Amino acid sequence: MMRIKNLLIYTLPFYMLLQSCDKIDSPFSTSANSGSVDTSIVPQRVLLEEYTGHTCPNCPAAHDEAQTLLNTYGKQLIVVSVHAGYYAQTQSGTYSYDFRTQVGNDLFAAFLPTGQSFPTGVIQRKKNSQGNYPIPWSSWGTNIATLISAKPSAKIDMVNSYNAATRTITCTVTNNFLKDISSSLSLSVLYTEDSIVKPQKNGTVSLPAYTHRHVLRGSLNGSWGETIGSSFISGQSLDKTYTGAPISADAVPEHISVVAILYNTTTNEVIQVAEKKLIE
Repeated sequence: MMRIKNLLIYTLPFYMLLQSCDKIDSPFSTSANSGSVDTSIVPQRVLLEEYTGHTCPNCPAAHDEAQTLLNTYGKQLIVVSVHAGYYAQTQSGTYSYDFRTQVGNDLFAAFLPTGQSFPTGVIQRKKNSQGNYPIPWSSWGTNIATLISAKPSAKIDMVNSYNAATRTITCTVTNNFLKDISSSLSLSVLYTEDSIVKPQKNGTVSLPAYTHRHVLRGSLNGSWGETIGSSFISGQSLDKTYTGAPISADAVPEHISVVAILYNTTTNEVIQVAEKKLIE
């Protein structure tokens, strides 16, 4: 009897250690059943991808609507302004600056059908009642209101750093799961730049010093990110660190924010999204 008791004393701590933390193969690390996330205070955040262009005459009205919604919902709403398509093309003279990115072009091709009128947006990468993604800017508020009060399935934490010598962004993303999920999930990490002062068409006039907000500038892990798994349990956390290519020479690091998007790989629908300034 004494030998059994001693065996339990020596083996129980080792068993508990195995149960408390599980390391999986690179590139991800995960811990199970941490129990450290208070689900009652975690907000569901909503992603608005606003499709726009500097020669789009009606787009400033949509920009104003996005800002109004940001003023209403604060950090629960994250806006990414995607310059792509016909109205984002460059022209000699006034509209020579190129806002376009590869990731923006890829998102545009996936979410907006040919001939889609501007301005428009995609909310939470969720299909509309017609089975398509675009939502007219006049309906953004109604759609966001129905999604933003949902109980979240995950919480995202982010830690950013910037290397001034190489002009590279590094971001560590931690996904904390609040519910069991049995679907393939992907993680996409983009970055935006705020307060880019360049011309913008507004109706029949050109505004030479227009302030462009939340402009998509690139990605740290490709246009669609990468799949992180297909089965998750409540209390599990998973983290990954990404370092991107150098940011453009004219980008202002103090105006850059990193956006992490956790989404269903099959449906594209956003599970959770987070945003954090590169330099705070």
